[in-house]
Amino acid sequence: MGWALITCTVAMALASAAMVRAMIGRGALDVPGARSSHDTPTPRGGGIGPVATLCTGLVAAMVILPGAIRPAAGLLLACLVLAAVSHRDDVRQGDFRVKLAGQLAAALIVVTCGLTWPHPQGGLAVAMAAVMGVAWLIFATNAMNFIDGLNGLAAGSMLLGSLAIASVAGPGWIGCAALALAAGLAGFLPFNYPKARIFLGDVGSQPCGFAVAALGLALGSGGWSAHAVHAALLAPFLFFGIYADVFFTLLRRARAGERLTQAHRGHLYQLAQRSFLPAWAVALVEFGFVGIGWAAWHLWPANPLASVAVLVVPQVIWAVAVLRRAAPLLR
Repeated sequence: MGWALITCTVAMALASAAMVRAMIGRGALDVPGARSSHDTPTPRGGGIGPVATLCTGLVAAMVILPGAIRPAAGLLLACLVLAAVSHRDDVRQGDFRVKLAGQLAAALIVVTCGLTWPHPQGGLAVAMAAVMGVAWLIFATNAMNFIDGLNGLAAGSMLLGSLAIASVAGPGWIGCAALALAAGLAGFLPFNYPKARIFLGDVGSQPCGFAVAALGLALGSGGWSAHAVHAALLAPFLFFGIYADVFFTLLRRARAGERLTQAHRGHLYQLAQRSFLPAWAVALVEFGFVGIGWAAWHLWPANPLASVAVLVVPQVIWAVAVLRRAAPLLR
């Protein structure tokens, strides 16, 4: 069984790499703009490879594993909806409202299939968990989409996060889907890091970002207990560096009176890359934050306050260091 799993994982990674390689010559060009971190036109749409392996893993889970049909089918349908809407946006920049509508539809599908935050039984608690789940999925999807423009940052972070989710989930549909996504991202990453020959594009960053957030919810969807809450915190802890960057940037721009929908290069990772670190090094810092999130998550059952400190303090230090070094860019 172990060798069969390894063989399937390697095969999916190679299949993803083949699809990504084909997209380099066919994908729409991402021309550098007001929010870009790259300087030359670079193809996008490489996310088709990881999304295809994710969907393959979900289909396999539905066929092989008992009890997986409803949640796996819901996540599969949600990712296909997002991929369709996002691919259209990659080819031809569309209205943000259409993109948001696709994200809302995907989130509602997943929540309807039972993937929500842990909650006690009761009508109001169920409704609140559903609303929080939808809001969380939309935020997490957009956060990963916002950071796709830097070499390896999104794909590498999600690869590490998917492997962590798979290790916690173990055998079952969640582990199967997470491992399939990790295989697809492993096939994509050599084309995106350290030198970016292609980006995930919306067709990859949105469904993949949505999937890791949804799989995180699925870990804690078993009921209302300390174990369920701890399990549901895995994805927020793993990707806390990315989510904190996006939230902090939105808050900082809102306080400055800037229009939040306007394209910009004001994320912390972008300021770091523009002022004092090469793109590959910024990605390594963010990969380190995934590791810190993994360690903080394991510390949570023994000492939640220490766990939060381990998670938050490095982000504060990073933000202060970046803002100081990038001060000339912000004047």
